[in-house]
This record gives sequence, structure tokens and C-alpha cells, in this order.
Amino acid sequence: MTTNASGALISELRYKPWGETRYSNGTTPTKYTYTGQYSNVSDFGLMFYNARWYDPALGRFAQADSIVPEGVQGYDRYAYVNNNPFTYVDPSGHDSNLSSIWNSYKQGWTNFGTSLSIMRNPNSTLTQKGIAAAYAVPWMSAHVALVAVGIAEIGTAETAITAGEAACVAMDCGGGYELPRNKDGITYPKVIDPRTGEPIPYPQDVEFSPKDQRLPRPYDYRKDYQDEWNSRGLPEPDGGWDEYVIHHIQPLEYGGTNDFENGVPVTKPDHELFNEFWRGMPKTRYK
Repeated sequence: MTTNASGALISELRYKPWGETRYSNGTTPTKYTYTGQYSNVSDFGLMFYNARWYDPALGRFAQADSIVPEGVQGYDRYAYVNNNPFTYVDPSGHDSNLSSIWNSYKQGWTNFGTSLSIMRNPNSTLTQKGIAAAYAVPWMSAHVALVAVGIAEIGTAETAITAGEAACVAMDCGGGYELPRNKDGITYPKVIDPRTGEPIPYPQDVEFSPKDQRLPRPYDYRKDYQDEWNSRGLPEPDGGWDEYVIHHIQPLEYGGTNDFENGVPVTKPDHELFNEFWRGMPKTRYK
């Protein structure tokens, strides 16, 4: 997705697993497309992967790899990412094992966007802005280094931010967004935590968890939460408990826990706002 300075959607491209375009909307103002690589598909059907050319229609490189990758699949020197585009990328044209670096790079843009939003937020404290700046400045230096070695390209931040990073349109970019938005453009709800009097924060390190890897919600979760609430001497929420739902700040399906700190009482209408936001988050797990 590509947006303008106000956060409005300019264009969107979606791909088949091997890189062919399956959906296009608007005019994309860059030639850097699938996995952030330079595309000449409209000219002669190939993409430039720094060390060699790649054919997304065939799902194979046009030249043999000069480096034989590890594993059985590596003996096919024309193969793209060990024939597994769901797990790996190959920004250098030589090594699909760079996927961990590439995913870290994409996540870096997410964190950089959050840092930038904090620094531009007039309500942020000096300490918060200092911590954000401590992350943002080294990250930009790291980006320059990745460009220098050919892992990243100048100006490809938007293509590096895939659906998994859509929640971090908090980059602001002059548009005034103080809170993250999901892939549908819905802003994270600004609801007050009755324990602190501050807005409920957007959780960090959000990653979708498959059902077999997430924690279950205990049968007596609500009762146990209220007991802990009372034991801490906290006042009963306005209107009484019957008006409230115990909301997981970081949902269980996104790596959350059942700890007291991760729970917060919110009204039923506010809880639906959070549900609407999280329903628009990608159900994708990066490896």
C-alpha cells in the first residue's frame, strides 16, 4: 500500500506467492514492488534482485546462483527462496536465509513509525521523546547500512511495510495520526484505563498466534480479575461491574496473557470498538 502525507490510500498492490500481481488499484509511484525489489515486469517480465534477474511468472531466477545455498533445494541453482516463498525472501539474489534480516528490517519500519509518532506527539513527556529518539536515530543509520550492502533500497519504506506492518501507519508523516491504524484504516480506540486515568496503550510486539500456540481464557477469568481488583483496593468502575467487559489489552490471539496488567474493564460499546480494530488486523504470522 502507498499513502500520501495525510494517510490517504494512493495505490495498493497484492501478489500471488511467487510475485505475480493478483490485485492492483491506483497508480503505484514506485518501481519497487514484490518483496521490495525493482520491477521491470511491465517492460520485459523480469525483476532485478541485485545479483540476478527473477521471473515471477515462472517463480524462478533467470540465471544460476553463483553461490550454492544449503539444503537439498539449494542444488537447484535457479530456484527462488528454496521453493518456499511463504517463509523466505531473497533481497540479495544469493541467500534466502536473509529473510530474518529482511523481516527485522520490515519490523524496524514499524517501530520507527511508532517512535516518530511519539516524538511528534505534544502530549509525550521529555523522557518518552528521548527514548523514542534513541531508537529512531540508530534505526535510520541501520537503514542506510542496509541500502549500502544492497539488502534495502532507498525510498522503499512503504513497500517494506507489508500487511503485517499495516498497524503502524502511526508514522504520522504530517497526517497527525497519534495512534496506530489497522489495515482497514480504523484507528486504535482512545479509551481511558480506570486504573491509571491514561488512555489504554497499544501493546508492543504484536504478532498473530495460531490457536495451538495461544493461551486459553480461564473459565473464572472475570471472577479472578475482579477479586484481584478488589484486593488492590481499586474503586469499583462507574456504574458497577455489570456495565463492563474485561478487555485483554494485548489479545490472546496476538500473544497476550491473562495477567491482571493485561486486563482492563471497559464498557461494552468501548469493547466493541476494540473488537472492530483487532478484526482488521492481519491474521499473518511472520517467520
